[in-house]
Amino acid sequence: MLSGCLCLDRVEMIRNPASPFPGTLMFVDQQGTQDPTFDGLGSRFLLTFTESPNV
Repeated sequence: MLSGCLCLDRVEMIRNPASPFPGTLMFVDQQGTQDPTFDGLGSRFLLTFTESPNV
């Protein structure tokens, strides 16, 4: 789905309005504001999806 995209805390990974993807993906740190690390994926760092309002 995505390649070469930096995974940062609370930063949308799909920012192209012309993308056919119907929303946005971002990682959220549950314990602060650090960027995600592999060992915390799924527990401390959650991948969230928000549907675009015009879908």
